[in-house]
Amino acid sequence: GGFDAVIGNPPYIRIQNMVRYSEAEVRYYQWTESPYTTARADNFDKYALFIEKALGLLKPNGLLGYVVPYKFFTIRSGKALRELLTGGKHLAEITHFGVLQVFGKARSTYTCILILSRVEQEHFAVEHVTDLAQWRLGQQRQIIEYEAASISEAPWEFLSPEAAALFDRLRRKNPTVLSDVASIFVGVQTSADRIYIFEGIAETANTVTFDDVNGVRWTIEKAILRPALMDVQLPAFSRPQSNTYIIFPYKVDDGGAALYSVDEMQTQFPRCWEYLQNHESRLRTRNLQNPEMWYGYGRTQSLTRFNGESKLIWPVLSLEPRYAYDDQDILFTGGGNGPYYGLRPLPDTELSIFYLQAILSHPVFEAMVKSVASTFRGGYKSHGKQFVQSLPIRQIDFTKHDEKSIHNNIVTSVQQLIQATEALKTASLPQQQQTLRTQARVLKQRIDRLIEQLYGI
Repeated sequence: GGFDAVIGNPPYIRIQNMVRYSEAEVRYYQWTESPYTTARADNFDKYALFIEKALGLLKPNGLLGYVVPYKFFTIRSGKALRELLTGGKHLAEITHFGVLQVFGKARSTYTCILILSRVEQEHFAVEHVTDLAQWRLGQQRQIIEYEAASISEAPWEFLSPEAAALFDRLRRKNPTVLSDVASIFVGVQTSADRIYIFEGIAETANTVTFDDVNGVRWTIEKAILRPALMDVQLPAFSRPQSNTYIIFPYKVDDGGAALYSVDEMQTQFPRCWEYLQNHESRLRTRNLQNPEMWYGYGRTQSLTRFNGESKLIWPVLSLEPRYAYDDQDILFTGGGNGPYYGLRPLPDTELSIFYLQAILSHPVFEAMVKSVASTFRGGYKSHGKQFVQSLPIRQIDFTKHDEKSIHNNIVTSVQQLIQATEALKTASLPQQQQTLRTQARVLKQRIDRLIEQLYGI
């Protein structure tokens, strides 16, 4: 039995709304004996149940065609449906309408046509529609074929042919990549952040008082401390404020970092030495290369990166570009997975740090990062080194007046945008806030247009 084809436009109703008018129905879907695997997620949409039910009604060679929202491709609550479709290799074809409104202008729905097959498909096609009228007449078809094995329950990213062609052109025309002109680095790794990093309770000119991980109060020398960032949301174009101190038992000179000797610790920083000795047994449980250096960090990378020069700092996981500018030499921690990364132009480039910040913060370059980056829970995209280092950087010929002037115009506008972003933090009057928000928006648009002009976007 079964059907050769099932076609339709199932209802789009999120579980939160279903609960309001039909709680018993939701309870049935989520019941352990219920046949709906897509309802086992905390959050689901009714069209997922319709897809699951219809697949079961098809003959072995049958096809299903539904118009459904495509946000399940990427959102967390779409995971169960992505798992169902990829696990059984049911995808045959996706017609992606992007922002085009197939149901008219009455309300915005972002949809696709999903064509599914009962039998396993080794390949599926994705068609991106940019003109509804032409598409209805069967003209101007842009179809890309994918292997079924190339997707899983992880979020799906299908780059439109226009975007792929644009990225390709930007890379061809600009062979210089970010890692050619900038050093991209991770933070320090103490392997015991809760011992080395703390919030000060009180401070004098020479000391800082804090409560340690066991609630014991200590007062130690400020000279061995550096300002640090811990669990801070960094807004784009902000100037980070340190919110913690980190014990930094190293002297940095001429590009090298050396751990203070025990003798130096005892004579210069006796209070800090007493504190570290108090936590010695825990510090020795780390995987240390040299047990004699038990009071140093677990890993010695990036120690010389915090050398007083300004840098960009950004969170590795974010939904949008969040490159902040720091000239306070704030330390941050992190390895390959963050929580933060830093960047500073190489000494031999004339390109300004603000110019690089403008490129990284532009929506096209953010889209380039997202098209290759790993996705984490909640749709967060990794902005780690491997995903940003190969962005194409438009070199500037500083002997050409036009190019130099655009570069300098971008630099000035970015500096003004940082000022406006900072002023917003302390603006208390609504009118003042509104003015600054408008100013920030206008500056960001100006910066984006200038970047587009340079790249020919």
